[in-house]
Amino acid sequence: MELQGCPGWTVRGCTLRDVAAILTVTRAGDEATLGEPDWTEDEVVATLTAPNQDPARDSWLAFDPGGAPSAWAYVDNPERGDRENVEVYAAPGRAEAYGPLLDLALPRVAERAREAGHPRVTLRAGAVASELDYIAALTERGFVFRKRHARMTRSLTGPDEPTLAAPGVPADGGETARVEGGGAAGAAEVDPVRADGEESGLGTTGVPAGGKESAPGATGVAAGGDELASGATGVRADGGEAVPGVRVVRADDEVEMRRFHEVLQAAFADTPDFQPVSYEAWRESLAALPSISWDEWLVSEISGQIIGVLQSADRGNDEGWVKNLAVLREHRRHGVGGALLRAAFAIYAAKGRTSAGLGVDLTNPTGAYSLYSGLGMSVAFGADLYERTVEP
Repeated sequence: MELQGCPGWTVRGCTLRDVAAILTVTRAGDEATLGEPDWTEDEVVATLTAPNQDPARDSWLAFDPGGAPSAWAYVDNPERGDRENVEVYAAPGRAEAYGPLLDLALPRVAERAREAGHPRVTLRAGAVASELDYIAALTERGFVFRKRHARMTRSLTGPDEPTLAAPGVPADGGETARVEGGGAAGAAEVDPVRADGEESGLGTTGVPAGGKESAPGATGVAAGGDELASGATGVRADGGEAVPGVRVVRADDEVEMRRFHEVLQAAFADTPDFQPVSYEAWRESLAALPSISWDEWLVSEISGQIIGVLQSADRGNDEGWVKNLAVLREHRRHGVGGALLRAAFAIYAAKGRTSAGLGVDLTNPTGAYSLYSGLGMSVAFGADLYERTVEP
């Protein structure tokens, strides 16, 4: 059908056959905005197959007058809660499509709210500060600035490359942490996503592919289960006070996976953007992902009790991606988040990844930014979050 407001343009709903065309749009936009492509094929597939996503109705691919795919938009709400996300991407020189695609998304969000029984929903959109045309289209439609996120990254090569330490020697010369072999080799399907802070973060408030508020945040055993440091998990070798140990999650242990989810929920419950997600819904979202490298999912425990978790996400490129990092409130400020990140960085490096990345809410009260920068991470770019209310 014709894209209203863009003479000569056409638009239609998406299918999985459109993945290549969508990548053409997102990569062109990323290169213009960020200097390099950011979206991967796996991330597009995960977006189109996410829970609560009907790509024929919830995503739109627009073609310019010459028939070239030039813009893409989608709405996303995998948890089916009262907060929706909308993303719009356009190829360079095709900014005229931003507004018309938002005009398609807004009534669909209202319809989705009505179907879910919500009297109103908060609709969010993210934009890199340099995307002036997109920001103008958002503000013209009632969106207001809410806060800023940052995409952070660090190199895993060169003199600062993290390594798997010999038994008995902590990788950084500091707090003892161990990574044990565990997890199930096998795949459910995982999405592109982000961490929101050391002791908080369900991937609902970080920076996804392209730097926008996201969408639609594991494989074998890390380096054969090599230890990053010594000691039985959670027990000091000298018999002193217990310290947290770090190991790979046992993904085939249902009890442990429920505890992993419980720690995520509890750690994020004290953040302003928290939306509770049931275990069943969480597992459903994992099952929709193209792949999961379970050996990159870590837990920190004391005396057998899990008190911190790190969830990685497969991005289909050479970057290790931290989707969620969470530590229970009573165990914060004791190096647990740092130990989990150092272990993850070492695993990524052992697999040949050249960098590690995550997203952070710069308003996060837990000191997440300081933690990340202290571990050698720096800001690659910032993204601003805009929102408005939509009623059925």
